[in-house]
Amino acid sequence: MGEGARVAPCGRADAEADEVAEMLTSGPRKWPDVAHHSRARPTRAALLHELGEVSAEVARARESLAHAEEELERTRATASLLSTVLDRSPVSTWIARADGTPIRSNPACSRLFGIAAGADVAAYDLLGDAVLKARGLDEEVRAVLEEGRTARFTVECDRRELEDLEIPGDGHTVLDVTVFPVMDAAGAVAHVVAQHEDITARVRAEEERDRLFVLSPDLVCIAGFDGYFKRLNPSWERVLGYTAEELMAVPFVEFVHPDDRERMATEMRRLARGVGAVGFEDRYRCRDGSYRCFQWSASSSLPRGLVYAVARDVTERRQAEDQIRALNAELERRVAERTEALAKANRQLEAANRELEAFSYSVSHDLRAPLRHIAGFAQLLRSEVAATGGGEAQRHVNIILEAVRRMGSLIDDLLVFARVSREDLRYGRISLGVLVDEARQELQAETLGRNVMWRVAPLPEVRGDTAMLRRVLVNLLGNALKYSRGRAHATIEIGCERRPGEIVFFVRDNGVGFDMRHADKLFGVFQRLHRDEEFEGTGIGLASVQRILHRHGGRVWAEGAVGEGATIYCALPAREEEGAGDDRVE
Repeated sequence: MGEGARVAPCGRADAEADEVAEMLTSGPRKWPDVAHHSRARPTRAALLHELGEVSAEVARARESLAHAEEELERTRATASLLSTVLDRSPVSTWIARADGTPIRSNPACSRLFGIAAGADVAAYDLLGDAVLKARGLDEEVRAVLEEGRTARFTVECDRRELEDLEIPGDGHTVLDVTVFPVMDAAGAVAHVVAQHEDITARVRAEEERDRLFVLSPDLVCIAGFDGYFKRLNPSWERVLGYTAEELMAVPFVEFVHPDDRERMATEMRRLARGVGAVGFEDRYRCRDGSYRCFQWSASSSLPRGLVYAVARDVTERRQAEDQIRALNAELERRVAERTEALAKANRQLEAANRELEAFSYSVSHDLRAPLRHIAGFAQLLRSEVAATGGGEAQRHVNIILEAVRRMGSLIDDLLVFARVSREDLRYGRISLGVLVDEARQELQAETLGRNVMWRVAPLPEVRGDTAMLRRVLVNLLGNALKYSRGRAHATIEIGCERRPGEIVFFVRDNGVGFDMRHADKLFGVFQRLHRDEEFEGTGIGLASVQRILHRHGGRVWAEGAVGEGATIYCALPAREEEGAGDDRVE
């Protein structure tokens, strides 16, 4: 029993071996027929060994197949990526076989030439393109196919010239074309690729730039950091007299004035550091040896190693400025000389005025004593003559006494005029209305027996010396009363008005007036427009008024007409920003 159990498995193994042998004999591999050969039938071990080898080959085949599928998937992914890149590329791309047959174009090519991607591209023959033939460029393309080298050229045409294509739009077009081969594993040209870039806008912009470059009246240049000009516009030859070739043949520093070379080198170093735009001036030598002054604006391109600059010829302007400076210097010198002369004359005049004032004051005091003696003895003489009854002698004595009186008035007025110039001014806040009332009170005796109408407008406060300004108003109101004496109804008006920077008050009367041709004499010392027989006076009053107002920083003037009265205007500086209680002495 035990042995039978062990045999059964052995019998099953023999049966399995027979099945494998039958499978193997039915395939391409043929086992020797045992019946016809003396060779023994394969053993079970041999069959199992053969089966293992077959299984290993199958496993290797499956592994190779998996690797091939992975490689195919990677190839498909790469092809998809390249296709996507090609489709999305902004550069027009056209692909053909080695014989020139088109096989592919991208959307950029379709937009540029108005052709559809895919099969429609076959309508275009690169080698037979009439535009390229007309320009001799078909040989460049043929050299790419035959010699395997890259060609690059620019095609300038009307896009409607391109054959067999429905070109969208019209107009002049400039294309930058690059044609290059794609080689196979054996090193032969398998495909040719043509890429087109529409550079029409760029070319037009360059043409416009070049047009501005040529037509600019300024001197435009492109220079390198090596110190040489690279390009110059025609203005250089017009201004300096050198040709562009002469200017570009040597370093441009050779044309710069020796005194300006260091400054120019400093600015070039700044440009080489990329500081941006710079501005400076220097002088360039002309062919005739003279120099022109240039005002520069420049900037640099560090990647290209270039400097772009514009120079404006400012020679005439600088010469004019130099002349103006020279004239200003001469004018300042003359002004200084004239100012010094005027200052010297003013000092002399002030000294003379001081001497004259001192003389007037001294003479006025010294004349009083003899004048009193004359008046005293004349009074005694008139008494004696009156006792003897001498009529003619009496008249002579009266003339002497009247002359003494007038002389006394003149001396008094001279003393007043001298004090106006010598006394210190005590500034304070003053009411003009109060001063007018005080002046009218002082002159009340002059109005007795007369019909005088006073018209006094509201008057403001001013800053000044109270005593001095009261003297001004007494004099002006006294003159108004005196020169309106002949009127049955005298009218005297006092008013005020504000003007920019000053306060102007006036005194107007309806008296005899004056001729405006002689208005400049009114304020002169001893200057009178009327005879003593008509109106008494010494010619000192209005001169004192003018002196007082001048010392206050003001002015005075008169207007009038003969028989129509007169108006005296007095202006004082408006100093409202100063405090009312700010008293000071000058």
